[in-house]
Amino acid sequence: MAKTEDMIELLSLKCDRLIENGQEEEAIKCYDSMMNTFSSAYDIANYRKGLVYFRLGEYEKAKECFEKSLKVAPDDSSTIIRIAFCECRLGEKGNARTLIQKAVDLAPNSIYILFFAAIISFELGDEGQSDEYIAKAMDVSSLGTMELWEEWANIILVDPDENPEDKVRLRVIVSENKALAEKFRMQERIEREKKKKK
Repeated sequence: MAKTEDMIELLSLKCDRLIENGQEEEAIKCYDSMMNTFSSAYDIANYRKGLVYFRLGEYEKAKECFEKSLKVAPDDSSTIIRIAFCECRLGEKGNARTLIQKAVDLAPNSIYILFFAAIISFELGDEGQSDEYIAKAMDVSSLGTMELWEEWANIILVDPDENPEDKVRLRVIVSENKALAEKFRMQERIEREKKKKK
């Protein structure tokens, strides 16, 4: 008999395929089945179910799922940042800002968390804060400027729960801020100069 973890992984892949095929309601049932069959999958199934609800624009349901997942892992920065995104979309700006800060405090060097903190902050109208998260990501990242943006683009492209407009928001964050755009151009020049010296 296969290990429980292997069974959970197989069922998770099945659920993910349903999402990829646009069968979100079936994916939700799949995650429910995973939780009912394997108690150890409660947090991951709720988290993934929350992603599906978020994708469907059902932010209250998504938030409920993320909160259930958070009860199992209360310091999970990925879950906290997802709740912040839900709060933002539900118009709870103060809660969203508090949760963004908590997620960033828990994972200050996570490019993933800083990416979502920047997008959510921008959506909240906090463009200066959004720029700070981008700058922080650049400071902590060992990636070059272009590689960092490619990594963030990959988060959007690979992560099946992300809405396409997030990619547009990422571009808007950079293009609307001339000072930040100049910082990127300077960073790229510095990186080119370093490569020439090697």
